Amino acid sequence: MSDRLGKPTCLIVASAAAAGVSAQSFLHCFTLTSSAFNLQVATPGGKPIDFVDVNESNMRWIQDFRMKSYANPAKLESIDGARYHALLIPNCPGAMTDLANSGYLAKILQHFSTENKPICAVGHGVAALCCATNEDKSWVFQGYSLTGPSVYELVRQPNFASLSIIVEDFVKDSGATFSASSPDAVHVVLDRHLVTGQNENSTLPAVQNLLILCNVRNTPGLWYIPRSLMAGTTCTETYGIPLCRQESHVRGDAALFPHGIWEWRIERTSFSSLNGCGLRDLATYISHLKTSSLC
Repeated sequence: MSDRLGKPTCLIVASAAAAGVSAQSFLHCFTLTSSAFNLQVATPGGKPIDFVDVNESNMRWIQDFRMKSYANPAKLESIDGARYHALLIPNCPGAMTDLANSGYLAKILQHFSTENKPICAVGHGVAALCCATNEDKSWVFQGYSLTGPSVYELVRQPNFASLSIIVEDFVKDSGATFSASSPDAVHVVLDRHLVTGQNENSTLPAVQNLLILCNVRNTPGLWYIPRSLMAGTTCTETYGIPLCRQESHVRGDAALFPHGIWEWRIERTSFSSLNGCGLRDLATYISHLKTSSLC
């Protein structure tokens, strides 16, 4: 109980629309953050989540999740944003149907923006950010840099012509900067307290950036380690991102995720050696930003 009370709280907002939430993206979001946060899932009306793209690799986890008491979402309408330290929106194809127009989510996002609390949205979940407008109709994230599903990715959907919102167009029209990589490529943008991932494949590095922003340094976790930080060591690549190990910087054992992605487990005692140097470069590396100097 004391461990639970000592953890920060993270709100996971999901769509309640039909086929509204990506099973794999939600799995990544929940499992990566569960050891660092007390989690609360919320949907409009507190309706159950309807997962899409359930397959053999995630079906068992989804079934087990549905059996848990915390699988019953809270009503988004009753959420007080002041009670949470971080906000996470997984890849939600249904976000364009309900979250993008939610006044209740808008109030939460306005609070998070005012207080500079970490926000992370992935894939179609980025559309949920579109609801956050000020009284003068300006967008809360005006002037930010972010990513989301590109037009080239959206056009492949059979319902493209009837989409109520095109994130790329909305972002540009609202005075923010939009960037995207090639379709299905891993692409994450970090700007101040806002982390956005282009698509479902970007879920892992996006959530890891959220954890870094939340300053979760005393909790063991799984992180991407850039080759520039690790000289002359064992390396492999996943989605083009080099993953390396060097005893002087990182101590721990390699961990293989169920979905087959190799990463390195940073032990509780290892964060001090990365503090102020490796963590900063790690965040900028994942975000495809350039730094003038490396450790």
